Amino acid sequence: MEPMQGPHQVEVVDVQARQVTVRWEPFGYNVTRCHSYNLTVQYRESVAGGAGEQEQQQTREELCLGTLSATPQHTIHNLTPFTNLSLRLLLRNPEGGKESAEIHVQTEEDVPGAVPLDSIQATAYEEKIVLKWKEPVQTYGVITQYEISYKAVSSFDLALDLSNQSGRVVKHGNETSHVFLGLYPGSTYSFTLRASTLRGYGPPAITQATTRISAPSMPAYDQEMSINQTDSTVTILLKPAKSRGAPISLYQVVVEEERPRRARGAAEILRCYPLPVHFLNASQLGSRYYFSAQFPASQLQSPLSFVVGDNKTYSSFWNAPLLPHKSYSIYYQAVSTANGETKIDCVRVATKGRSILPTHSL
Repeated sequence: MEPMQGPHQVEVVDVQARQVTVRWEPFGYNVTRCHSYNLTVQYRESVAGGAGEQEQQQTREELCLGTLSATPQHTIHNLTPFTNLSLRLLLRNPEGGKESAEIHVQTEEDVPGAVPLDSIQATAYEEKIVLKWKEPVQTYGVITQYEISYKAVSSFDLALDLSNQSGRVVKHGNETSHVFLGLYPGSTYSFTLRASTLRGYGPPAITQATTRISAPSMPAYDQEMSINQTDSTVTILLKPAKSRGAPISLYQVVVEEERPRRARGAAEILRCYPLPVHFLNASQLGSRYYFSAQFPASQLQSPLSFVVGDNKTYSSFWNAPLLPHKSYSIYYQAVSTANGETKIDCVRVATKGRSILPTHSL
């Protein structure tokens, strides 16, 4: 005859993140109706979370041993944390079987999986990085917070001191982005991101991002006043600029013929000169400016007196004599190049008005 009834007084006595233990009332012959019988547990899992719950998995079954114990119990191992578990016990003898009532329980939370590395997006600017990410695929609970540790690991500008460029940020579990401010231009930062549940932090995801380089910082010139002027020359003082994220590679002197003055009160927008124009090509190109000189940064480690219009050549640029009947503005600019970027800053260092020709009396 088949068993009289299914397992009785089935209860869950221990719940952990990855295992659940059930206990039941010992069997007597009056229940099993046979000395040859077995007991199995059938169970299925579905991810906890209400509306976002995944479809239930296929029902699994395993044999329960130790059924003759005075306090028989069985532990189901290798479960998924933070999972809804449905289970029942099935008592079988050669003639048939009877089930217990179904029991529902949720496994406990565990530390989450790693934040998906391919979900981390870093948008870099000169002095900030915007970091965005997605929650772990295996949350194993409710994400309570994210921890991001960061530090500068290198810079294109070897003169930068990176020792103070590190820190730690904690974000709420519903926040998946952060803006890192006050960073150094042209520097590479390492970010270590971990998600946490109530059980602790999961494994880290590590990524790197590099800020963009900034234009050099030009030295101050209190007055646009030359050291000396003649009809065809202007003597100026070239001062070293300060790098910002990438070493300065070049210094350039630019001569521009002055345009007619703007209406009084109109703001002047200072623009730099990324396109080098030689004196001999300026007319052909319709350019009002030309490069009169170019120096590698190694030649300008300290202030240098330079004569604009000295009729010499500097790095293939002819420093042509200035024309007495024209007015000029003299610009001085520094160039930094790194990581496929070129940044330029410039300053006007002098002006030269047209010379007044002497009058002759008859």
